[in-house]
Amino acid sequence: MPRIGMEPIRRKALIEAAIETIGAQGNLHVTMSQIARSAGVSPALAHHYFGGKEQLFLATMRHLMDEFGGGVRDALRGSGAPRARISGIIGQSFRPEQFEPATVAAWLAFYVWRRATNRRGGCCRFTPGGCIPTLSTRWRGLHQRMMRSASPRA
Repeated sequence: MPRIGMEPIRRKALIEAAIETIGAQGNLHVTMSQIARSAGVSPALAHHYFGGKEQLFLATMRHLMDEFGGGVRDALRGSGAPRARISGIIGQSFRPEQFEPATVAAWLAFYVWRRATNRRGGCCRFTPGGCIPTLSTRWRGLHQRMMRSASPRA
């Protein structure tokens, strides 16, 4: 019988393990088994929560972008002057956690993966499981959310 409330904890552990495993490997040539072992769960559970490696990679990239975007939104909150807004974005971009080796490796690996899997830059890729938004779509969405939260309210 599954334990209630464990899914979010295990999903987060798998995402963090994906970042660490990709960072240690230096590329996306990692297996679900390696990531699951690093997270302390079975490969079957990793597949249960994410369906496959691509979905785990997308969730991991979304996690990195959400963390970065949240920091930028926090930095922009209450800063109305253009110079203060730019300083907030730059400040978030150069925070120490952005330069942790595993995080840098994950960002670069995901960039290369995105370029290799979708050269045309469309808004989504169709798979047997449905449409998966591309990372460029996620970047546009992140940018739009940041700009909405940063714009002065009347």
